Amino acid sequence: MVIRSDGSTIIRWNCRVRGWYHASVEQMSKDVTTFLMWAAEPHLEARHQMGFKAIVYLIILTILVYFSMKKIWSRVESEV
Repeated sequence: MVIRSDGSTIIRWNCRVRGWYHASVEQMSKDVTTFLMWAAEPHLEARHQMGFKAIVYLIILTILVYFSMKKIWSRVESEV
């Protein structure tokens, strides 16, 4: 069984042998590393999604504040 970083699992089954695949040491180390990364940060993807939403919100807010400032200060004559 392999647990990916997105939380999905893969079960390796060999129909000829009717058992588990014998994974190489490299593949087993990748599997263990992937699991340990997921176990250390189980809410990482949710935090990334929330961070993306926060950045989009701040960009929209900045644009609105900029145009509001332009409209408010457009009535003031500058000497420059």
